[in-house]
Amino acid sequence: ATIMLFVSVVVLCFGVVGNIVDGVEVESTQGVVHLPSMKEKCPLSPMFFDENTRHPARPLRFMRWVHAPKTGTSFMNLGIHYVCDPPDDFGLKSYQDFSDVYDEFYNKPPYCANTKFKLVAAGHTPFFRVEWKRGGAVMMIRDPRERHFSGFMNHGTIGTPIHPSDLHEYVQMYRGCQMRMILGMECHYDRLTMEAGVIPIKFNPSWKEIETALSMIRDEKIFPFIGVTNAWTESICLFHAMFGSKITSKETHNNRPRERSTDFKVSGWKTIMVEEDPFDALLYNEARRIFILRLIEYGIKVPSSLSEQEHEFDNKKLRKVISDMMLQY
Repeated sequence: ATIMLFVSVVVLCFGVVGNIVDGVEVESTQGVVHLPSMKEKCPLSPMFFDENTRHPARPLRFMRWVHAPKTGTSFMNLGIHYVCDPPDDFGLKSYQDFSDVYDEFYNKPPYCANTKFKLVAAGHTPFFRVEWKRGGAVMMIRDPRERHFSGFMNHGTIGTPIHPSDLHEYVQMYRGCQMRMILGMECHYDRLTMEAGVIPIKFNPSWKEIETALSMIRDEKIFPFIGVTNAWTESICLFHAMFGSKITSKETHNNRPRERSTDFKVSGWKTIMVEEDPFDALLYNEARRIFILRLIEYGIKVPSSLSEQEHEFDNKKLRKVISDMMLQY
């Protein structure tokens, strides 16, 4: 498989390892649904057990993880287990970064030494325009209010130029973060970028850019997989229903919880108005719609968390808010 290298990029490049020969499973289960783990870990609907109606799994030969900040670093566990053959209980530790995992685990035998699958992992790099034609992008998308609140509490030092002390000012600085990543624009800023004098600017997209991002996540060639963080287990189950392989114990767990969040009310994200980031709210709405449809198609029960009113936005209202904002660009 081809390895694409970028500065601070997460790219998973695959060539099929497993196969079915004369009805016998060989080496791996990529492209083959692993029924025991699906039955054990997933909320399955009757459709899952009807092979005449359930969509068949297929191997994902190339995967590019588009990882917006605060949308689930633990998704890395799925990537490693899909690529390689580590012990079932192997998982990203709370103190580890992508590069730690690559150096400590992936770049050494025995688990990945002979695999045709290749993994390059580091950072929150945008999905660059030159990558769009190749496609193969996978992404977990989060309610923007939750994502902003988590970022405000856990990323960087509050009160610096890249981390305002006011929550709502912080939201405006990083509004449209997930949409930016899809369009190939930076969203993540850290101490090094601040020292270099790079300060985030407000995201002021055109309607063409907005519609481009929405159409990209609808296109299975560009984005074969979209999950949502507030239905994490169902997202992991959907991935395996679509692309096969066994669900391992670490994939459904949060391996990097942030301690600072425990000092604040869990519902603090609700103080953020949807209208403060209508771009990512519109994106989340579309991701949620796509996700629900695929859950149904692949026989996974739709969780109640996705039917809750607090995670459903009015698209007409969001578009009106965006139109009004555009008058002030």
